[in-house]
Amino acid sequence: MSFGGMNHGQGPSQPMSDINVTPLVDVLLVLLIIMMVTAPLLTQAVKVDLPKARAQALAATQKPIQLSIDQQGQLFLDAQAVTLADAEQQLRERYPNLATLAPADQPTIQLAADGSSRYQQVAEVMAMVKQVGFSKLAFIMQPPRSAAS
Repeated sequence: MSFGGMNHGQGPSQPMSDINVTPLVDVLLVLLIIMMVTAPLLTQAVKVDLPKARAQALAATQKPIQLSIDQQGQLFLDAQAVTLADAEQQLRERYPNLATLAPADQPTIQLAADGSSRYQQVAEVMAMVKQVGFSKLAFIMQPPRSAAS
């Protein structure tokens, strides 16, 4: 940094009145590089449809079908104990024209599984529902307890 004039030996030295902009330019270039590197990362986000916290219940056109798995691993179709093969057969008999229905017109399958049930069994039920031809599967679970209760 220069504090004196350029005239060495020509009278009293005067302070230089120019601003040194070199550090300012260095900082601005570093900020520009950081912004150029991070800006593309900010625009690439994963698209996720998040559910609303206080959503109104949808108007059901048809009664949903209840599939439940209890703690012992027993499967229930609308509160009647069935095997996986029996559940598939009953669903096919109830909805023989399921393939011709639009997905919006199909009934919803509500799957409620006990927290201690095996994932393998839940996955098998989900695969059976897909194989029968249903496209709307809802998972039923308890909301978390609030701190106030």
